[in-house]
Amino acid sequence: MSPSGPDVEEAWRRLRALVGDQPSPRFFNAKRVLAAEEDGLPVMDGMLGRLLETQPTRERGALTLQICAEIADRVVAAEVESRCHNLHGALLLMLDSAGIPSVTAWGSVYAETDDPPGGFVLNAELPAENENHRPGHSWIITPEFSVIDLALTYQGQVGGSYASTKAAIPPIVHLSDRRRDPIPREWYPNQQGSPISDDAYANATKYFDVLGWSEFSGANFKIRYLPGAVQVPAEDLHDIDLHIGGLRPDYAFERSVLPVIDGK
Repeated sequence: MSPSGPDVEEAWRRLRALVGDQPSPRFFNAKRVLAAEEDGLPVMDGMLGRLLETQPTRERGALTLQICAEIADRVVAAEVESRCHNLHGALLLMLDSAGIPSVTAWGSVYAETDDPPGGFVLNAELPAENENHRPGHSWIITPEFSVIDLALTYQGQVGGSYASTKAAIPPIVHLSDRRRDPIPREWYPNQQGSPISDDAYANATKYFDVLGWSEFSGANFKIRYLPGAVQVPAEDLHDIDLHIGGLRPDYAFERSVLPVIDGK
């Protein structure tokens, strides 16, 4: 089922009745919210409705980028390679601690490059290669940004022209635009390079009406972010299997991010 704008607005109305207008940190993992989710409340759509209802502000956008910069400055490639979901899950929890509404988007990335000619794809609709593989890519959405991505330059075996392009990708990709023109099915190629099936395409684009898609352009490339699902981590910072500059996420938060929040 593809949610519409009124769907996410209604989901937030129901969720707000449980958590209030200014919910406390980690409210999405509170027992009453999880129980309501089991009873059919679409919590993720409610969180998305809250995010889209929150008016962007320059001050919150600046704080968001400050927090991202503290983490990006400490990222070690070997610690986060191909672990975008872990990294962005930790970042979401840090933003949540600062009172910044956010969700993690899981979806696909489609890039076209001029030098060298070609491109690369992270297609969330492909089958997993093994039990530890999750196709696609993740990023963060906030009221100010349709995309915050700290992980695109730390992917593993992507193929195509990724290896020659990643040096030009900044450590923080942050985009504010949401495009509404239709997404070509060719942007979701299967293993043979053909467009995915109609059913897979419908699943990949189910949030199109609400979120659209976003594009990041460099000197010789265009990278499209195509959201397919929204999520929040079930873990807290001390439970996320990741290190940031040699530190567990909770320690990295206390040492690097908490001073930024306290000083806002």
